[in-house]
Amino acid sequence: MCTLEIPKIDLSLPVYHGTSEEVLAKGIGHLEVTALPIGGLNRHAVLTGHRGLPSSELFTRLDEVEVGDIFYIYVLDEVHAYQVDQITTVEPDELENLVAEADKDLVTLVTCTPYAVNSHRLLVRGVRVAYEPEEDPQPENEVTIRPLDFSYLWYYIPGGIAGVALLAVIVVRRRKKRNER
Repeated sequence: MCTLEIPKIDLSLPVYHGTSEEVLAKGIGHLEVTALPIGGLNRHAVLTGHRGLPSSELFTRLDEVEVGDIFYIYVLDEVHAYQVDQITTVEPDELENLVAEADKDLVTLVTCTPYAVNSHRLLVRGVRVAYEPEEDPQPENEVTIRPLDFSYLWYYIPGGIAGVALLAVIVVRRRKKRNER
């Protein structure tokens, strides 16, 4: 969908549709009931991520972000800059801070807190600001190489094996019939 970059904590991660465990294990998820992170007034996108997974850092250091810090959303051929204007800790069912506000383009980053307890949610909200290319730490010519995701192949392997086995049975039966004649 897009890429989230938070220079303050040296984070650059892909953002995927949805918030399933599969999505959150490999990157950041977009909360489906909120606006897509494509920018625009009267929009509020919410991006969620795990903290402290053994296999990946993800939002583990999100609590180091401070009001005034900048983060970026790379979507299609655009770069959107957001300045953190609010950091709050809420109960998991408190949703008031996630609604859109008139004439604002907002993105809120959400993770569980405190670390390893996960009883609350840390909300780091950013408001869209003008993108200044010179403050963006990623050079224009830099190529970011991300590992390919082959996890979907596990769904096709059993079908492929069954298909080859079926083909082998058909070939053997035809040869037996031919030899009997």
